Parts: sequence; C-alpha cells; structure tokens
Amino acid sequence: MISIANRSKIKSQATFSNIIAVGGFITLLLGVVIPYIKPEYAEITFGFIIVGAVLSIAGVYMANRWVRLPRPEQSLDEALKKFPDSYRLYHYSGLLSQHILLSPYGITLFHTINWEGVFKYKNKRWKETISFGRAIRYPLEQHLGDPTKISIKAEQEMRNILEKSLGGKLEIDIKSMIVFLHNKVRLDIENSVIPVYKIDILKKQIISKGTRMPEEIYNQIKSVLDSYYSPQMEQKA
Repeated sequence: MISIANRSKIKSQATFSNIIAVGGFITLLLGVVIPYIKPEYAEITFGFIIVGAVLSIAGVYMANRWVRLPRPEQSLDEALKKFPDSYRLYHYSGLLSQHILLSPYGITLFHTINWEGVFKYKNKRWKETISFGRAIRYPLEQHLGDPTKISIKAEQEMRNILEKSLGGKLEIDIKSMIVFLHNKVRLDIENSVIPVYKIDILKKQIISKGTRMPEEIYNQIKSVLDSYYSPQMEQKA
C-alpha cells in the first residue's frame, strides 16, 4: 500500500503545539514568580496565570492530536499496509475527510476517533460515557461530536469534487467508515448508517475482490487526489 501524507503539516502542527504548551508553562511560571521578584507588578500576575492556563490547555489539546503516538495516520497505515500498491491512502489533504483510501474497487473515507471510553450509537444519536479520568482530561481532548453527520458530509464533498474534476456523474463506490483507534475502546452500536469498526478488524472490511473500476477512471481519480500533495509526500507503508 502507498501512504501519501501532508508530512510538513504534521511536523509544523507538532512543533506549534509544543511551542504553545511550553509558552503556556512559562507564562504560568511568570505569574507565580513575578510577585516575589517585582511586588509592584503583582496586580498583573492574574492575567499571566489566565493566559498561561489557556495556552497550556491549547498546547496539550493540539499535542494529543499531532504529537501523541501513534497518530491516526500511523494506525491506519499499519492496519492496511499489506494491501498492494494500487491501494493509496491519503492523509490530511485539507478536505473534510482527513483519511481517504483509493483502491481499484472504489473510495473509502475514514473518520477516526483516537481515545478510550465507551461509545454508543442508538436511535440515530451518539453518546459517550465519560470516566473520572476522561472528565479531568475533557478540556484537553477532542470531543466526539456527530461522526455520522461528518462522514455523510465528507462523502458528498468527495463526490462533488470528483464529479466536477472528471466532468460528469461518478459511477463508483464512495463510502465512509468510522474507525476507533484506541485499544481500550468499547462500542455499543445499533443500526448505524455508517459502518463502525475498531482498528484491529479494519483490514477485513476493505474490499479486495469483486468488480474493479475502469483503469482510466482509477487513474483520473488518482490524479485528482495526488494534486493535493507534492511527490515527495508519497511513501510505501
């Protein structure tokens, strides 16, 4: 399988999150130290503490996404690495779907969730059970939102882009999957319109035989998706 990722974005976001986190810590430290060094400035220390806390939370929030390993693109690459090179997995193109798999059989969009917990989908609604530990970390982590709604919008965006680029209605399979990456996640899913899987069984859900799309269409779609990246971003997973 070929993995194509905006690696410069990953690196820059990781660097920025570390800078924000360290800057927040230093600002907090100044808020504590200033009253002892310069008592006449004690009145402004509360502002330092507030700004430092906000920066620290923002930095940790970003680090959970861009620094903490394994990142979503790494987990997906590892899970799907045994597919042939006709399977191309695109990460962080700037589209709604951050992870796009092109195969000879169609396109699969992955919406990833990378934290532990208990997640339920019933009566067209998502819920998550928040443990005490999650409650403490809640401001520092991404939140569930509505993965189903996001996935449906991503599908429509992808179809619109390809139909516009290819000059007509696209007669290929475009589908979404919601993928939970953490090994301690627990799922209770009923009648989800978007398939929901854990990362450890994802490979078995990817089509690897059946009706292939015409090679010309495959190459056209490949060109459209490749256009979001520079050539050096491509590597074998």
